[in-house]
Amino acid sequence: EVNATRARMGLEPKRPQRASMRLSELCQKYLKDISMRVREKTLKDYEHSLKDLVLGGVGGRKKPWFPVRHALELTPQMVLQYQMEAGKSLSPRTVNVKLKPLLQALNWAKRNQLISENPLEDIQLLPEREVNRSRSFTPIEIVRLLNASAEGVKQVWEVFLGTGLRKREMSSMKWSDVDFDRGRLTVRSSVSKNHKERRIPMSSRVREILFSL
Repeated sequence: EVNATRARMGLEPKRPQRASMRLSELCQKYLKDISMRVREKTLKDYEHSLKDLVLGGVGGRKKPWFPVRHALELTPQMVLQYQMEAGKSLSPRTVNVKLKPLLQALNWAKRNQLISENPLEDIQLLPEREVNRSRSFTPIEIVRLLNASAEGVKQVWEVFLGTGLRKREMSSMKWSDVDFDRGRLTVRSSVSKNHKERRIPMSSRVREILFSL
């Protein structure tokens, strides 16, 4: 009857008010939706961040950072407070990484009409200090590093420097990945950062170190 009256007046039908979804339920639905599209580690990182922000019980904290029941009860002021408090012990980049899953979950919920609006839509992430990752050790720095290392540690550094292996790649290496006949190492796709197998030639020093183990 109300809508009929509004129609005669040339007005849009009155739509029912959408109830605000529980924030914990929203996060669970979001994690389930993305579970088949992201890597297992990424999913676990998202779960950990959302638990810390929404549910609590992470890192000795009994209460979550955002102690609200429903998504629309979140406010930008809560996020600003979180950024200030968490920023006392975490880098800006880490604070952003922990906050992004919640912001993405709210955007996802709005797109899927689970909430009428995203209360954190205008939140700005913290500015991150740009890190120059292309810088290499200078020859003098390498000498200082090796001279300051104990014998066993020194050999590990020499293999790192001689191969360019990442920490996870080296720690996951098996003897079957070492080919002394061809003088090369194989980085398996399962441990490679870009999930592609690659082969690295061994220098005479790297070969000597590995052969002595």
